[in-house]
Amino acid sequence: MDLKSEKSSVSQLNFDKLETASETKMWTVQSLTEVHLRELLTKFPDLLKYIIEKDIIPFINDNARIEQDDASISVIGPNNQRWKIISGHGKQEIRIDLTDINDPIITIKADDNNPEEMRGEKITKTFLGKCIIKKCGNEGNTKNESMRKLLQVAMYLPDQYEKRILKNAKVYIYDSMETLILVSGDGRNSFVINSENGNPKLKCSKSEKKYPSKIKLFGCSCLVLIGFTLILLFPCHFCVMSFSGFILWKTWKWRNR
Repeated sequence: MDLKSEKSSVSQLNFDKLETASETKMWTVQSLTEVHLRELLTKFPDLLKYIIEKDIIPFINDNARIEQDDASISVIGPNNQRWKIISGHGKQEIRIDLTDINDPIITIKADDNNPEEMRGEKITKTFLGKCIIKKCGNEGNTKNESMRKLLQVAMYLPDQYEKRILKNAKVYIYDSMETLILVSGDGRNSFVINSENGNPKLKCSKSEKKYPSKIKLFGCSCLVLIGFTLILLFPCHFCVMSFSGFILWKTWKWRNR
């Protein structure tokens, strides 16, 4: 089964059959390594198994920041179900929001050495809207208003940059009180949002080169080829047309002196 059909089958799970959580289901492991997480898979519903294999294990394997022996993974899913996996004292907190299973958001809470990080599949307006709600609450809520303004500036990114760039991007948001990092893919394209003299500013600090449009190149090549072919087939007609055009152009210039 390919990823697309697998994703579709997970999205069609009947969540009404899942119990509404009255308390958080919790497991303790020696370390948040792939081996220990896979040992727990049989204890989870299909929804969580899929997300652990597709998103959580690759995320933890690729993220050197995570202290695997002293961290916790808190998951909130459909029907407000909650799960928690803890290693050590669970000092480093990772939160996973599965309320939209097709677009999970992974958050690493800030610690002594690193700012908070929120990760999605792509930097889209949908993802950014969820980040605003998570950090600042719904519209009208005055909580974290300065961060809300900076995140709203990030909403311009999907309008200004190609999808392929935002699929591998890292957005650094510097508020006066905290720093927030939004990440997708390998984060190779970097953006910075901060406030200058009270005005939010968006800057691109590193970006892949834009590929020239294949359509434009193809169209340009076709025009050159057609023009060259016409000259070869009808040289006399081309000369007459060129001479007539030259006379008309000179006449127009003389009349408009």
